[in-house]
Amino acid sequence: MKLFARHILSVLLFVCILVTAHARNLRVLVQAKKNNSSINFTAVSSPYIVYSGKKKVRTLKQDESLTISFTRNHIVLSSWKKKIGTYTTLKIVSKNPDGIFSLQPADSAAAAVSYSDHLEVLAKNSSLRFLNVIGLEKYIEGTVAAEAGNDADPEFYKVQAIISRTYALGHLNRHAKEGFNLCDQVHCQAYNGILKDNKPIADAVLATKNKIIVDSSMRIITAAYFSNCGGQTAAAEDVWSKPLPYLQSINDPFCFNGVHAFWEQKIPLSDWLTYLKKKKLLSAYTDMNILCDTTFCYFPLKREALFSLSNNAVAMRAIRDDWKLKSAFFSINQAGDTLIFNGRGFGHGVGLCQEGAMQMAKLGHSFEEIISFYYKDVSVVDADLLSFLIEK
Repeated sequence: MKLFARHILSVLLFVCILVTAHARNLRVLVQAKKNNSSINFTAVSSPYIVYSGKKKVRTLKQDESLTISFTRNHIVLSSWKKKIGTYTTLKIVSKNPDGIFSLQPADSAAAAVSYSDHLEVLAKNSSLRFLNVIGLEKYIEGTVAAEAGNDADPEFYKVQAIISRTYALGHLNRHAKEGFNLCDQVHCQAYNGILKDNKPIADAVLATKNKIIVDSSMRIITAAYFSNCGGQTAAAEDVWSKPLPYLQSINDPFCFNGVHAFWEQKIPLSDWLTYLKKKKLLSAYTDMNILCDTTFCYFPLKREALFSLSNNAVAMRAIRDDWKLKSAFFSINQAGDTLIFNGRGFGHGVGLCQEGAMQMAKLGHSFEEIISFYYKDVSVVDADLLSFLIEK
């Protein structure tokens, strides 16, 4: 009974999160990696109203711009270099439901980036912080464009829309302590603003509206995905320590023609020896001239979670991170004083392989078949219907 009660509680918690997400906009940190001390805001397709708290500061006509700057832990708002005021927070709200605005650094030649809906500006941690306040489906359009590119098969766009929506709803609290839901970096999902002139993506997002992936207990899954698996995906527990039954290692014959299927990186033998000693895989007194066939050469037949040597081991993920490798799936061969890492795939390897899924779509597989291939014992459901059934 306790297990059943816990299951019901977890499902109800998911429904609460889902209803909350549908009832309000997402708050997405944008320009996250840019240290903009001054940025130009332009009302592209709608009038915008600027608020400080509940006080209206200014109304912008379409095509009108303002400059937002950071000075002494405050936001300075100006127009044509004439100061309007100093604030700690600003909300810039579209008067129309289809409002679009752009952000462009005022002190560089970087291109402007366009976003849908609204913007919040905070003075935080000695810099400006920009939050795109946006509807879920518009955010999914932008994410699919950033993650899948412009030339994929329409069926793959449906796959990407569903996994992006599932991932977003499953990670709404990722940045809760920082005051927003998600950011525009890849650890949340890539997001480069509005969808531009790509009807197949818009159609795919509309065709899959509200569709999400749940496991056999009707709980939203961690819809992990990455670029290319090199022929075999990784199990969740081999990368993140926590096992998830729907994120198992599978053989994937579809991704070998992908642009990220194979890679090579060369590492000096002496650097690798130093690393192995630091990780206590070799004694500090190991001879630097030790032969390849006794220590260095490494030819795994499948993905492995650990790199083992001398009764010790280090996680393959750690090696990937430490050496900035494209994946943790590689072999090692020696060429004189150099080690050649011949790698397969690109990314963490857990979940859906995007280049494999793209090939499956080209071969005529449906989005349901593709999702079921990469995630085991899952279902694609309508989020609204799921909420209705549980409430009943």
